Amino acid sequence: MHLSRDARALGSALAICAVLGGVEHVAGQEPPSYRWYVSAAGGTNSGPVMKQAGHNRDTICYPTFLCPAAPAGYRWSYDLAPESGTALEVAVGRNLGWLRLDVSVAQRSNGIKEAFTGLTFLDRTPVLPNAESRYTSSNTTSVDALTLRTLSLNAYRDFHLGESRFVPYLGAGLGLSSTELSGLYFSSEYSCINEPCGGRPKAEYNSRQDVDLSDHGLAALLFAGAEYRVADRLLVGLKAAYGWIQDLEATSRYDLHPLPGTNTNEISGIRLWSAILALKYLLGA
Repeated sequence: MHLSRDARALGSALAICAVLGGVEHVAGQEPPSYRWYVSAAGGTNSGPVMKQAGHNRDTICYPTFLCPAAPAGYRWSYDLAPESGTALEVAVGRNLGWLRLDVSVAQRSNGIKEAFTGLTFLDRTPVLPNAESRYTSSNTTSVDALTLRTLSLNAYRDFHLGESRFVPYLGAGLGLSSTELSGLYFSSEYSCINEPCGGRPKAEYNSRQDVDLSDHGLAALLFAGAEYRVADRLLVGLKAAYGWIQDLEATSRYDLHPLPGTNTNEISGIRLWSAILALKYLLGA
């Protein structure tokens, strides 16, 4: 995996964490009597359109294409549009005056709608259809879901409003992400417009792949929210999160293909925004 083009965003989140980390408490402000807490949250998750870019080293010229020379491989691209999904999070943290630190484990999952956007040869020259071909092909593609699992260290700046039970906050986090694109499916089946087609048997051009892609990388998160103290030890709140996830890149084999080999897919532009309802329980004396 290579670093995402949003490396600057990762750096910005680190800088926010550093600023927050330098704040212990405001002079004259008594620290809370409950130092430790646990929290659990759930809600909805979404994100912008992502890009899927893949390539292989396939040297065969398919009969429905015009190939000026023996191909060195093919490139393809898709748009991946997340549907509304779910977000879950649990955390353990510690209050340090106006600063809070916690470690959280979160899972965000979305169904995916896939749209084909282009096909070229490996050298990026366009693939043109062969109008004189006696073959035709039927292609099917789909993706099931994108699942992100993150482990992050988060810092929050609380804004206590006098004696009010209502406490807004801002925060940032940095951690690791396990990214999975499940149910990536592709099939291509060839048939003859008019028999006989000649050349290779049509079934020898068929391809099929059904695979889950996974990778690990960095995750940077920004938070905004507010909590309300409904009881001595219990707080309820709303939390919004926005995050950058490092690109997913994975190589896999075909289930069926004219030539043995692999293909590589990269998923870029992985972003998320979540809105969750959180419950926090305060521990200690």
